Amino acid sequence: MRFGIVTAAALCFGLAMGNNAIAQSSGDADDPVIAIVNGDEIHRSAVENFYASLPDQYKQYPFQVLYGALVEQIIQRKLMTAAAETDGLGDDPEVADRLAEAKDRIVQQIYLTRHVEAAVTDERLRESYDAAIKEMPAKQEISARHILVAEEAEAQAVIKELADGADFAELAKTRSTGPSGSEGGDLGYFSKDQMVPEFAEAAFAMEVGEVSAEPVKTQFGWHVIKVEDRRDAPPPSFEELEPGLRQELTQDVVAELVGKLKDKAEITIYGLDGKPIAGDAEGQSEESESKSD
Repeated sequence: MRFGIVTAAALCFGLAMGNNAIAQSSGDADDPVIAIVNGDEIHRSAVENFYASLPDQYKQYPFQVLYGALVEQIIQRKLMTAAAETDGLGDDPEVADRLAEAKDRIVQQIYLTRHVEAAVTDERLRESYDAAIKEMPAKQEISARHILVAEEAEAQAVIKELADGADFAELAKTRSTGPSGSEGGDLGYFSKDQMVPEFAEAAFAMEVGEVSAEPVKTQFGWHVIKVEDRRDAPPPSFEELEPGLRQELTQDVVAELVGKLKDKAEITIYGLDGKPIAGDAEGQSEESESKSD
């Protein structure tokens, strides 16, 4: 039942997308005919394009699962289009207007996509990454172990055992109630903002090799801490930053393109009162001239 509902919703979405959602390329051996409607061939690429246009929530169903329903929707659309043509809608002014609007949108999308793909290269992304890394402030990390217990008195007893020569890692395995206890209390490397404030303040104030002289209280209990190492955190990898860099660079490329197109164009904008609205550049120019006078 749920599959049927989702499929119906997906097909309604496809109907709203228009025929460009199921446009197909010319047929070849890799794009076989999968249906023929009144002599009009439907190729596999049309179904694949339709599937690709669906919202992500519907793509939880594999292409093979939705295949039959998508083919049926394409067939229905072809039949309705043919019926509309027979009724003379092909020459209807409203249809012509909407086709013109759709063409404008498609041309704009393809133009922008091709411009961005040509401009947002791997080389430019790498340059953006290198620049971003240079601007990032150094972030310090420490490596530490801890022993977590429920009561302050127990934590004080642990500190005494350590002072008497007990091995921190071995004691953590038998006394710590935290999840890292089995690993000798090892927390690995972490930055100050990755731990609760009380723990972070105490740990980052300690020297390498130092064991906390007093237990540290947090919402989890009482901690005895040992700092193992201190270092500058390694920068995030290119793969981690790439999505954000790509989005930022894409926005810059589009803004630059729009700016250049505006510079070459003659544009007049009218307000609600029907009077022309001066552009920023024109307004600044007039202001500068008035000041010079």
